[in-house]
Amino acid sequence: MYVKLSILLLLLLSSIYLSSQPERSDTHIPTEMNYDFELIKFYLNRQEFVLAKTKIDQMFQEGLKSDSLYYFKGVSLMGLSEWDQAADNFSYIMQKSYNEKLQQASWQNFQTCISYLNVFNSIEKLTDLVDNIQNSRQELDILLHLADIYEANQLYGEANDVYNIILNEKYDLDEIEIKLQIVTNELYLNNYQQAIELLNPIIALNDSLYNEKALFLKYLAHNSLDQYSEAKTALLRLYLSYPQHTNRTEIIESLAELYLRERQYLLSWYFLNDLAENSTEAQKFHIYREINKIKRLFLEDSLIVDQFKYFRPDFDEEITGKLIKKSN
Repeated sequence: MYVKLSILLLLLLSSIYLSSQPERSDTHIPTEMNYDFELIKFYLNRQEFVLAKTKIDQMFQEGLKSDSLYYFKGVSLMGLSEWDQAADNFSYIMQKSYNEKLQQASWQNFQTCISYLNVFNSIEKLTDLVDNIQNSRQELDILLHLADIYEANQLYGEANDVYNIILNEKYDLDEIEIKLQIVTNELYLNNYQQAIELLNPIIALNDSLYNEKALFLKYLAHNSLDQYSEAKTALLRLYLSYPQHTNRTEIIESLAELYLRERQYLLSWYFLNDLAENSTEAQKFHIYREINKIKRLFLEDSLIVDQFKYFRPDFDEEITGKLIKKSN
């Protein structure tokens, strides 16, 4: 039902597109064809997809070809759930039509069609389309969709191949965001050192727009390599500079864990207290249990660890605060 409703909506939109922009045809379209077009739209509106397809095929056999006929055939094939052939019709329009709005509508339909195909068939059709498309804007959309399909099927190396093609072609887009996506995929591939090498020049830009994500990815990479000092540095920058970070909880938990690993118990305790402030009662139960464990470790540790190494008491602030209270 959802697919059929979508088809009817797209049919309505296409009628607007076809009347507002010129279309390419292989033969001159006589006025009498208007009746045939109206008949096809009537069939489609009635969800008589077999009749619509039959009429379109008849017109093709008579040598009458136009963008709108290919579009209507694609719509009728969608109604019949013949996704493979429908995708081919929309692909043809995207490659041949001069009507930009009809190209856009065909691209939306094409994506719907290939979502019903197996992943290898979808990739094949997208690859063929990107090899033959003339519109650079649509070429970029196709490449990005191809990368999405690779990622959805855990083909991260292939996705990065596509992203590198995009970067090499110098499309009008945010290249840093593409590079961060490449880094994410490198992490999935366990290529942690490669991820770090890609991240360093991005972080060096010191752009807060990108560093919020880049620093977290850097933490993940270093932590996976057991490079805890570098991981901690990235986390501290995130903690101090991005208090509204999406992964704020994980950042604080990880800092508490890393300081615990270093036997800096007071700092670990500090971060757990911070974590508890915005936690549920159930979460606080587990946090306070960890704090109690830290208290025991603090008392039992036989090693000499400077627990106050990173603490700098601000007595000036305390004195100023007391003077203000007295003056009141």
